This record gives sequence, structure tokens and C-alpha cells, in this order.
Amino acid sequence: ARGSTFVPCTEQSVTAEGDPHLQNINGEAFDVWRLGLVDLLTFPRGVHDPKLRVQAIISKVNFERHEDAECDGPVITAVHFSGGWLGHKHVKVSLDLDEFVLRATNVDHVNGLASNMVNITWENKQNIGVHIGEAAFKVEAIDRFHRRYLRFNAEHLNSFGGEVGGLLGLDDHTDVSLQPEGCVKRKHEKQALLRTPLKQLVVAMASK
Repeated sequence: ARGSTFVPCTEQSVTAEGDPHLQNINGEAFDVWRLGLVDLLTFPRGVHDPKLRVQAIISKVNFERHEDAECDGPVITAVHFSGGWLGHKHVKVSLDLDEFVLRATNVDHVNGLASNMVNITWENKQNIGVHIGEAAFKVEAIDRFHRRYLRFNAEHLNSFGGEVGGLLGLDDHTDVSLQPEGCVKRKHEKQALLRTPLKQLVVAMASK
């Protein structure tokens, strides 16, 4: 995984895409290697029953077979929205890999809430937007380099007026960003090979 870097992020906009590369509200960039369900965002931070929880399912899917396939990063295949603002319903946005379209549950129910706090709109079959007050969220289906996955981004999180938790918020990401030990070793071996002079490589191969 990439080492963490810092990029100033004043408007509290966050992203998660690719295999998957995340940038949180502090501007820290990192990769996620843990499979399964992870918390991307929670508000308020640290409470048992948040007003908003955004989770992602991280999976290893649609990979080409090759020697280092086990070290390919996973991707986001579904994003779940839940919490008090959504009437404690789960809006599950998932990617249909075969038809390359998004599927979503409970959209009409959440849009019909009397509070009118949340508005969910379809831009097209590959894009869905969720607005909660001034905050805006987008889930987009991506087809790139023979891989299909979801991209997630959120803007104006500071409009919530409090601390935001989750991997894209202020929570720690150390454990989920640890690359498998075997992959780290293989990466270092490749880097060492690239630094080896060509003449030395030729001599080593000839001696075998």
C-alpha cells in the first residue's frame, strides 16, 4: 500500500476509489487492504447510534490471473448509507458487475421521509447522488483497466458542525492499510531488482 501522505483539505471533501485509494478529511492518503465491511464515515463521531453511517464493502473481484494476483489491491463493490437521518433504513448501493449498472435499496422510502433531510437522485445508471443538508455524496461505477468497481466521494462534511468519524473522517486507518507481509516482501524484491545494474544481472543469469 502507499505510505500516508498529507495534502491540506480545507472544505472537508473526501474520496475513495481504485484499489481502494482513500483521502480523508485531514488530507491523508492511504490504501485499504482489509476485506469486508468498513466504516467510511460516521456522524457524530464515536456514538453507538449515529445520525449517519456510510460503509463500504471491500472485495477482490474481476481480477486477471497472473503471478502476483494475490497482491493486487481489493476494490469497493458496494456502499451502504444508514443512520437516524435516513429513518434507520439502509440504502445499499451495489455494483452489478455483469450489466455494469448500480442497484440501490430503499431509495423511495428515504426520499419520502417527512423530515426531507435526505434527497437521493439518480444521475444515470452508473451514478447516484445523496444530499444530506449541504453535504453531498456520490457513488459512481467505474470500468477501467479491465476492472469494475465503485468510486465514492463526499463534499462539505464541515456543514455537519461536528467531528466526523470513519476511515475518511478522523478515525485511525493504520490496521486497515497494512499490506499482506508476503506482498511487502515481493515489492521490496522487485524494487531491489530494478536498482540492480544490468551488467550485474547478466552475470548472475549466466552463472546459473
